[in-house]
Amino acid sequence: MDNHRLNEGFSTLVVQTTQPNIYFNNPFRMLELPVDCTVQDIKRRQKMIEIGMKQNTSFPDGSGKIFPIQTSPDIFLYNDAIERLLDPEKRFINEFFWFWPDVFGSSSQDDALQSLKDGNIDEAIELWSSNSNTVAIHNLAILSHLMALDIETSGSEAKLSEMQIKSLQIHWSRVYRRWKQFLENQSTWEYIHNRVVQINYPSITRENVTWLRNHLPLILLKINATLAVKATEKDKKSKLAKYHTKIIDESGFDKPTQEQALMESLLEIQERIRTFTVQAQQDAEKNPIRANSFAEDLIKTSSPSLQIISHILPPKSPLNITVHDEVAFSLNQCVEIFLSKIQDWKIAIKILERALDFAQSNLAREKINRNLATCINMKAVNELNEMYELMNKPNLARSEVINIMNKLNVQLPEIHAALARALQLDPSNQTIRENLNKVIEEQAALSKSLPSIGLTQPSSSPSKYSQPKSISSTPTVYLTPAPIGNHLIAFFIDTLILFGIVIYNNLNIDQAGWLIFWYYFLLHLVFKRTIGEGLSGTRVVNRANLKRVSGISAFFRSGFYVLIIYIWANYWSWGFLLLLWPVLSSERRGLHDLLTGTILVK
Repeated sequence: MDNHRLNEGFSTLVVQTTQPNIYFNNPFRMLELPVDCTVQDIKRRQKMIEIGMKQNTSFPDGSGKIFPIQTSPDIFLYNDAIERLLDPEKRFINEFFWFWPDVFGSSSQDDALQSLKDGNIDEAIELWSSNSNTVAIHNLAILSHLMALDIETSGSEAKLSEMQIKSLQIHWSRVYRRWKQFLENQSTWEYIHNRVVQINYPSITRENVTWLRNHLPLILLKINATLAVKATEKDKKSKLAKYHTKIIDESGFDKPTQEQALMESLLEIQERIRTFTVQAQQDAEKNPIRANSFAEDLIKTSSPSLQIISHILPPKSPLNITVHDEVAFSLNQCVEIFLSKIQDWKIAIKILERALDFAQSNLAREKINRNLATCINMKAVNELNEMYELMNKPNLARSEVINIMNKLNVQLPEIHAALARALQLDPSNQTIRENLNKVIEEQAALSKSLPSIGLTQPSSSPSKYSQPKSISSTPTVYLTPAPIGNHLIAFFIDTLILFGIVIYNNLNIDQAGWLIFWYYFLLHLVFKRTIGEGLSGTRVVNRANLKRVSGISAFFRSGFYVLIIYIWANYWSWGFLLLLWPVLSSERRGLHDLLTGTILVK
């Protein structure tokens, strides 16, 4: 087994051990044994515990009874502790995080350890403080850390007394100062290397010690980061969580290590959010009609986890931005799936508004802004067109005209405001700009006709736009245009299928042309996609309304496609340029798409 694999296994054990309950679960503490106990000592202790457990009686104190655990562990915890001490690697790690004697093999004669055993903590501190050797520095760091974490794990923030909180602050103020002193001590790591030589176990190497030295700051900071996360899970506004992030910030370790500790402690939360987003998209794809409900569920399930991350990390943290964007993009995807079946713009706007609240990066906000602007535009257009349909009815009575004008009087300013906002969200959208200008025209015309029918002029906000054109309900492409990679996958699969049929049936060039035509025409007409498009996750829709292509569009699209293939076969350079057209087009539309008003979407 090579050293790289040994390090990997060792690092995994260290990570598993170094949790907030690191000292509570320490096997030396649980079994009341010193770190220099022998295998025989462990076996004798195991036998005592088993007898006591069977007879339901107490058993004698161990020779290393320091900071005894108040609640008696059960037999399973005792057996686990024994197993860890009999495993050399696990024992070495737990030994590192417990009290060392000045000389290994003589714990019973160590004055400071005896003071701890007698409950005289101040005397032990005094003895270690008067000594500057590696053992004394190590034990002072362990003592402060243990006492802080014992208070932390004794109960929730609400249960801590004022005295406990004050004591907690004192201990934490010493923890990292003492650990840094231990890390920076010249003789520390040579001492530990010598201990590895004494242990003489193949999988405990100097490389393990080097790894531990390099990663100890991260290991220690992750304990505080984990406590911050747990506190926030209990209370989204936890002061204790902020206290731990402050401890990390003031630890004296470098900022990248601090940030890594916080992010690693949130990996489980991040994975939870990713599971929610993936599930929402999968459910929406299976049942597009209910995609809006799945989006609402995603908002409810992901919000608590996002609040935890926001409470722990600064707003501009990469992880904070990433997880918020994941939820925003997933909500956007649910809306796209929903609108492919039901064009309920009001529901779509509501969900996209929430998605915009989540979006953090410029990329996410720009994408959602564009889609939200399109939905606002389409809702406004539908409302206005409904009014036009009423006005265009023949033989309307005067009372009906007045009623319609009255509705316009109320609705036009609202539509004006909605379109103005849509244009702010997507300033480059010419369709929205044209519709806004048309509404301005309608408001001007209405204000002139109001006095003749006895209505007052509506108030409307002035607009800076002027270039009136006819109203347009053509939305910008809402579903995501298929990436060029999907185009290529579909093209190669379909080409392979058609080529196989041509070769198998020995078709001539005219027969092959008709085969291509009917293949694309019938599959697009019936299924909206060819086999290749289906396998690449794409489909062909009408560019104007994103609905199924009509028979006429499918007919001419297939015909133009065959023509492009023919040009390619006879005039290679021109044909290649035509086939390359989707790569050059911003919406990945080929010439056959542009001529028939279609688009390939994902």
